[in-house]
Amino acid sequence: MNVEVFALCRSIKQAENSVDIIGIFNRLSSSAVPTGINDCSIALRINFTPDKDSAGVHKINISLKDDRGNTVEALSDSITVDYEEYSGLVLDLSYELTKIGLPRFGEYTFNLSVDDKHTCSIPLHLIPSKPFGFAPFR
Repeated sequence: MNVEVFALCRSIKQAENSVDIIGIFNRLSSSAVPTGINDCSIALRINFTPDKDSAGVHKINISLKDDRGNTVEALSDSITVDYEEYSGLVLDLSYELTKIGLPRFGEYTFNLSVDDKHTCSIPLHLIPSKPFGFAPFR
């Protein structure tokens, strides 16, 4: 099994033979905390090994943790890989995320586990936004 894509993005559009991933990001800014993530998605593409051992049900777990290791959000799913049906055994999955609360500034991490084995992580940095304004004339 190989994870080809694990990305946090603004939106995903799936067509018959392609996936459009729009607005990949890993940084948010906010003027105050707590704040949150509204209406974004996680894109996931998994390429399973083309053998009978890949067939069956696989557990997908995605967790969002803060820099202290506390779980902020978690989601679970299961997928069934039918060796006879999938050409190349590539699965494109998308998960919509809405209203995820971020309690403080700092680094967060999305962690992906397949069948209870950690496979990869992506960071999310929440930083204070800089105030808008005009610089004085000199």
